[in-house]
Amino acid sequence: MRIVFWLVALLLVFVAQTTAYHLFPWLPVMPDLALALALFAGLRWGAAGGLRFGAAVGLFQDLLLSGTLGFGFFSKAATGFTVGWLRERYLTDWALSRAIMAAAATLADLMIFDALIKGLYGLEFAENPVTLALWRIPLNVAAVLALLPLLEAADRKLAAHSAWRNEEMPTLE
Repeated sequence: MRIVFWLVALLLVFVAQTTAYHLFPWLPVMPDLALALALFAGLRWGAAGGLRFGAAVGLFQDLLLSGTLGFGFFSKAATGFTVGWLRERYLTDWALSRAIMAAAATLADLMIFDALIKGLYGLEFAENPVTLALWRIPLNVAAVLALLPLLEAADRKLAAHSAWRNEEMPTLE
């Protein structure tokens, strides 16, 4: 049940991300909602869970949105793992720490994409990477701060539902 839910959530995030361009044409960039999912996975399931779910998110992003496999896979897996590792050791659940994490993850994600595209293809990822980062970072921070409580509530509800279904039924003896 939980796997199906997270696959559907992943699909909905990509539908929202691809249709947002039509809803907000005045924005030069859109927030990376897949990054929000990778951040959530690291915060919720630790380094190992963040790595696995982040890799799945990145692979799905590569399959749907880009022509090259591996860029999103690597960056989202690294994000999920790093956030999970930091969460296990240092981070709190404060909104400020989440905002800093989202900003740092966005910057790292952009740097990974830029390095991979330059290194493998000799192309520029963006005409002006500083402008891209200055737009993408606040948009991603806002998206993460809006999405994380919704994802956490859904995960708690799923966990409660799973616990209820897994309880042993009383028997008449």
